[in-house]
Amino acid sequence: MRKWAVAISCLIAACGGTPPESQSTGGAPAPSPLGPPSPGGFAACPGLAEAGSCTVAGKPGIKVCAAGTVICATTVVSLTFDDALAQQLSAAAVLEKHGMRGTFFLNTWRLRTSNVENMTAAQAKGLQDRGHEIGGHTLDHPHLTTLSSDQQHVEICNDRANLISLGFDVQNFAYPFGDWNASVRQAVADCRYNSARDITGLTAEIAAETFVPKDALVLRAPRSVQRTDSVADLEALVTRAEGAGGWVLFTFHHICDGCATNGIRPDDLDGFLGWLEQRAKQGTGTARVRDVIGGSTQPAVTWP
Repeated sequence: MRKWAVAISCLIAACGGTPPESQSTGGAPAPSPLGPPSPGGFAACPGLAEAGSCTVAGKPGIKVCAAGTVICATTVVSLTFDDALAQQLSAAAVLEKHGMRGTFFLNTWRLRTSNVENMTAAQAKGLQDRGHEIGGHTLDHPHLTTLSSDQQHVEICNDRANLISLGFDVQNFAYPFGDWNASVRQAVADCRYNSARDITGLTAEIAAETFVPKDALVLRAPRSVQRTDSVADLEALVTRAEGAGGWVLFTFHHICDGCATNGIRPDDLDGFLGWLEQRAKQGTGTARVRDVIGGSTQPAVTWP
């Protein structure tokens, strides 16, 4: 039997499991130069109160804030971060330095496990208070397709319920390892998410997700950023998408110099965001996942 509530706690018994390995170090975010917007709102940008569609020379776009000015971006980049790693606090400061906000997909087990490698609930709340989006990423970061349907629902629904009970406005989800099937997708829908990000689906013919996705519960995206990816590689993904326009969702994990295969050097992240900041002249801007997908926050669901 499903139980609906807006403020509920995570089931402690469901919060066990074996966490994925991490080799991160913490960092402290710098004060935001844009002020503290509401969880559902944009960073301060005169004339921009909410997301809206627009067109430029017949190409569809979305209104975004770039360098303090509203632009109609026909290519939109979302900067997403998985796993609630403490290192990502420093990444948030770099985003803010460039006038950007990201989407952070959090696992309950990290928030509940006191460790220098893990983000705390208070630190995550600080991200939301400064305008970053908080999303769900399961209780324990399992390969969801190896679980029963009930276990899938527990991992996805109870993580979202726990995050909501901690004061987070959680609308969107990311599949751990990009691992999903029809049963997992249905669990995401049952848990009342507005979207779910994959880490595959783009091809030589499809350079970006569309602003109105074919399937919002399987958002197409490049693979996770790896240590071997150069700044030029990341820039190339954006410029390729600029040809026809659309939505590019980047997935970051570790923010460090060589500590993990799925890491990016802090200087490289800064360099990429600095380059991206200048792409407003080409009609490219950044936005959180919720700004593109839209929709309201649905009530939390606990399972069973």
